Amino acid sequence: MRFAIFLLYLVMGALAKNVFDLNKFKDAVNDEKNAKRDAKNVYNLDDVKVGLSVLNSKRDAKNVYNLDDVKVGLSSLSSKRDAKNVVNFATFKSDVEAEQVQKRDQVVMEESTSALLLQSILPQYTSISVFAGYIRDNSEINEKTESLAESLLIICPTDNAISTKLGGLKPWEFPKSLSEGNEDEVVESNLSYFVSNHIVMNFEDLKITERSVKATLLSGKQVEIVQVGEKIGLVSDDGTKINVIMAKQVDNGYIFIIDDTLVKPN
Repeated sequence: MRFAIFLLYLVMGALAKNVFDLNKFKDAVNDEKNAKRDAKNVYNLDDVKVGLSVLNSKRDAKNVYNLDDVKVGLSSLSSKRDAKNVVNFATFKSDVEAEQVQKRDQVVMEESTSALLLQSILPQYTSISVFAGYIRDNSEINEKTESLAESLLIICPTDNAISTKLGGLKPWEFPKSLSEGNEDEVVESNLSYFVSNHIVMNFEDLKITERSVKATLLSGKQVEIVQVGEKIGLVSDDGTKINVIMAKQVDNGYIFIIDDTLVKPN
């Protein structure tokens, strides 16, 4: 009997240690609620910058479906390039001050993490991996695709077009024959020819009319952008009409994807 009473005291003592203080529990809950509520109020500028940067980084490239959108976008990019010719007020100051302003502006431009550039978008489309590789291997053009200071329209043939629309030849096998000289030089020349016939850079020469936009390719040939139903189409220099199966606008230009090529072997 005494042993049973002893055990009862032990159990009651153990239970007493696990009894919660209700007041303390209420205080803890209130503190947590207050903390969560207060977290919504942001007063630190650095926190705001980080938050806005994260939200801004979620911005997608714009899908383009009609000619009017292209006109507006190309006009905007053209005016950006024209701005390079405006005399900066800093040039009227000392050479040292002007150089400092130029360097600061360049750093701001290069460090803009919110920019969506051609170089980062091109590799995302597996259907144009071959042509994207040609762009990447061309150091001069590739450098422009990663710069906010440049504006390009890149017309990308699909891998399927490159393998089926060139009469069995590869882009590096025409217009010059590999037997016409040093093979490496001929290959490089032919690839440069193929790429230059699919890129527009001189946006100052755009001819925008009600029904079309005419642009000059790097090769010197003309390409016309037209509306085809609910999508955009191209008319090549020889009059061939080509559908644009995807058009994307980014911060330094456009990507048009076509299931064809703008040049073919003779």
